Amino acid sequence: MAKLMTSSVLSIVTLMVLEGVAGAQTQSPVQTFAALQPLIAADQEIVVWRDDGGKTRGKVIAVSGDTIEIRRPRLFRRAAREVIAESSVRRIDHWDSSTVKGGIIGAAVGLAVSVALLKTSQSENWSELPVAAASPVVGGWIGSAIDGAITRPLFVSPKVTDAVTGPSRSRGARVVVAASLRF
Repeated sequence: MAKLMTSSVLSIVTLMVLEGVAGAQTQSPVQTFAALQPLIAADQEIVVWRDDGGKTRGKVIAVSGDTIEIRRPRLFRRAAREVIAESSVRRIDHWDSSTVKGGIIGAAVGLAVSVALLKTSQSENWSELPVAAASPVVGGWIGSAIDGAITRPLFVSPKVTDAVTGPSRSRGARVVVAASLRF
């Protein structure tokens, strides 16, 4: 009975993870703002990657012709509006601020780890109980973090950008290089 329950929980978790992966596979990114216009809605959160290596996150106000207008949140001040030309954009990603689904999947994986740990434990003094109790919480945090880091590309510039260099944000004399490869 215990092995049946453990295998059932692990099967459900596996199906949830596979459903999340299958749902993440969507259409290919477009290469013009004209093609982007029907895919993007007002108030949708996006991340805009510029040719100079800069990154801006905000909500879409409008996409028209060869420009996109976004509203950037600013701490303790009114949101700033910014109009960005298509010629200066390298990539636009959809950013989902909700990490609930990732947290639920992570907590389910943590719960499965807890059940498996307690079912296979040979210890008589319950020394694994703190780890088993913390696994769903830690799994939820990790799942939320992973879900928050995943973005879906909406627009990729047809221009070839080999490398972007910029000044380091640290005090040491370092060189920062970001490369972009397309297949």
